[in-house]
Amino acid sequence: MSLRLIKLLLAVFICMAAGFALYPYIYPTETVKKTTPKRVEQVVNRNHQIDDWDAEDEEAWKPEENTEEEEEAVGLGSQEENSFKEEDVPEDPRQNKVPKSRVHAQFTSSLATIRQMCKRYERTEAQNFTSDDLPAERWHDPMAIYQQLVESSLAQMGKLDEASILTFMEDPKNRLDLARITLIRKVGSNGMTALASLEKGPEMLADICRDLNWMNGVLYSGPTKNLEQGLNNLLGFYTQQEAAIKSDEVVKKIATTTALEFAREGWNDRDMQARFDYYFNSYREGKLNYLFNQLQYWDMRLVTGCAEGNSSSPSWGGPTNLAWMRDNVRLPADRYPGVEYRHLEYRLRNVAGDSVFSGEYLAPVWEYTHHTTAWAHRIIGGVCGALSHYASFGALASGLPAMPMGEPGHCAYAIRQGDKWVMGNSLYWQHGLQKTLWGEPEWDYLVLMQDLYSDRYLTMISDQLVAMADFLGARKKMTASFNCYELALHAQPNNWPAYARYSGYLRLKAPDDQKKWKALHDAVVEGMGKKYYCAAAKILYSRVYPNLVPLIKDPQVRNRMFSGIFRNFNGWGSNRWEIKHILNAQMSYCKDKQEQKLYLREVLHTLMAKKEYAGSVLIWGLGYISKMSEADSKTQDEFTNMLVRSMARTKTSKKELDDTWKTLGEAMAAAEENGERATFQAIGRLAYAKCRSKFPKKPIKVPRYPGKVVSQTGLIQTATTMGDGQMADSCMHWAVLQRFGGRIPGKFEGSRTGTTVQLDAKCEITGAVVVLNETVKPAVRETPFTLLVSDDGQNWTKAAESEFDGAMLKFDTRKNRVGGKYVKLIRDADKYEPGMVAFYVYGRVIKE
Repeated sequence: MSLRLIKLLLAVFICMAAGFALYPYIYPTETVKKTTPKRVEQVVNRNHQIDDWDAEDEEAWKPEENTEEEEEAVGLGSQEENSFKEEDVPEDPRQNKVPKSRVHAQFTSSLATIRQMCKRYERTEAQNFTSDDLPAERWHDPMAIYQQLVESSLAQMGKLDEASILTFMEDPKNRLDLARITLIRKVGSNGMTALASLEKGPEMLADICRDLNWMNGVLYSGPTKNLEQGLNNLLGFYTQQEAAIKSDEVVKKIATTTALEFAREGWNDRDMQARFDYYFNSYREGKLNYLFNQLQYWDMRLVTGCAEGNSSSPSWGGPTNLAWMRDNVRLPADRYPGVEYRHLEYRLRNVAGDSVFSGEYLAPVWEYTHHTTAWAHRIIGGVCGALSHYASFGALASGLPAMPMGEPGHCAYAIRQGDKWVMGNSLYWQHGLQKTLWGEPEWDYLVLMQDLYSDRYLTMISDQLVAMADFLGARKKMTASFNCYELALHAQPNNWPAYARYSGYLRLKAPDDQKKWKALHDAVVEGMGKKYYCAAAKILYSRVYPNLVPLIKDPQVRNRMFSGIFRNFNGWGSNRWEIKHILNAQMSYCKDKQEQKLYLREVLHTLMAKKEYAGSVLIWGLGYISKMSEADSKTQDEFTNMLVRSMARTKTSKKELDDTWKTLGEAMAAAEENGERATFQAIGRLAYAKCRSKFPKKPIKVPRYPGKVVSQTGLIQTATTMGDGQMADSCMHWAVLQRFGGRIPGKFEGSRTGTTVQLDAKCEITGAVVVLNETVKPAVRETPFTLLVSDDGQNWTKAAESEFDGAMLKFDTRKNRVGGKYVKLIRDADKYEPGMVAFYVYGRVIKE
């Protein structure tokens, strides 16, 4: 094809394209008036004279139905707990900047205003402020109400600086409008429209939204997850008991809290109705503790939303069981702790011999007690689970906040006494709370939650500032939004949900703003970090560090920041907690071994000076070291020495002797569990130096075999599971290998259990002596103990059988000429659990 022809075809193509494009403008079919486009629903006006399609074409050209997200984009999407949806509004250039970071002192003027506002909030609540400006007929169109409230509120806020926003919030009518805006935003336009279309829906919305106290209870008493479902639940109760809910504040709280909690937890409607009926009827009949009437919305949620409410089968939280406990475990509020031991017998097996872990445990009395769990256990008894549930649900049945809580292999409970939470049937410091508003199981959160909501008006202002920040952020007022979030944190430094919310907004709007992230870090450390150590640490390592730490390039600056959280620690705070989580998180940001050493030096310098934390840090460090590969043996030794030296530098007075002994004992138990022989020995020597009075004074006299006592530098491990008390005494395990002796529990049951000693090196074993804490009885002597030897701790060779001499076991292995690095003592018979005072292995190191 010639070049001229190609050019000709190209020119024809361009002309045709231009003609098609210009045709509508040259020969218009109608006059188009140019106006500023408005946001309207898409509507297709079909001209059938032109659109002459058949039925199949008609079906093919139908537009897709809007998805739920598209529908919400047109209106107002629901605002869930961790979403930050912006509305389709014009940008405001003056409000489109991230403001500079401020320290706490720069909030002084606003904080003074907030303290004054608390008194006015208290008076307003007592007067129960209401406004009838939005009657039921208006709620058929919630979005029209929303637009009206937004326009009027923004107009009154003026410049949107802190002073104008706080002035706005001082007026209860404005606070009510903010709550209305927040409610509609959280539910969304679709949810509000659907709710308003239901029978009694507009009436209920009008009643809630006229009452400032009720709105505060709905929005600021804890999480509002699934709020649309919560309002639908509430509508069911409102339809049944409208007059009672409107006239009685306690009934209003029962209905609202039950509705909110069952929606948040995702529990079924039948159980929800049963729970409401129980507390409603018990209250109206005067059968609940008088303190129930004084509960606020947040703590009533702990009662009406108590767990184990599955009424489809007998349970502790079912209405039948609650009613029985209400009528049969009626006590003053301060008598519920310990009631389990006054009413129930601790019993593993029932009268028929069935274990509590079988399905037949309650069978002997199940029909007689009408399938009532507490009544059945009152007759049969039970173990820790039954006892703890009996005490906690006894209190809950009377309308008092309480909850069971899990501990390692055990069940305990918590009951509120006045404004303090007390533990019952507790054996360990680890607590898994069954019910918290934020889903965090540690004890620290229970105390924090109590203190936070007890400081009611300051917390309410802080929560309302967060709601204001969310609203302004959605309206693209970023500068004002940031200021409201930060003021909320400084107004109430213990507002854990506010920290979580603000960190999400900061991650979205200013992910690389190091100063903002550092200011948030400092607010946590200087606020919540002064008392609620566990909660503050979790905010830092879960929400702040992932964004802040990558922005800090200097490891020393980073390490000083890491140690900052520990400087405020004074004891364990509200309860002992797992400090290892924040230590692991901090260590994970070290890029190499050198940075890890720098980190350890910084953190150990701070934490080892605090007696309570020294043992936990040792245990964490030993656990961390044990996970290193064998190729890192040099680094392992360096880290171990660093940990032990740090502990050795701390001084121990006579008053602190028991705490130091316990600390080192727990670290010793961890070294045993991790198989860290060198660390086990280092801690043992350290314990002997710092706590010598705890050890026996005189050496044990035993027969000896040729060679040296090669076990004195070893590691001993027992098959027995130890509790907290036994772990605290673990330094005596090291003493069992020393000439003055100690004590360690033993467990011998078949060939797989026993006591193992890991030696410092491979040795030729000439003999061994084990001293028990009791004379061996004739029945036990019928089956001798066996001494095994191994090179690897896996494959064992029999070395000798025991000779009995009172409480002493003697093993002469010279004839067998056995050698190895591990020595194990077993007894292949029924379980026998004597304590051991000494375990000495004699021999010579094999030079390879």
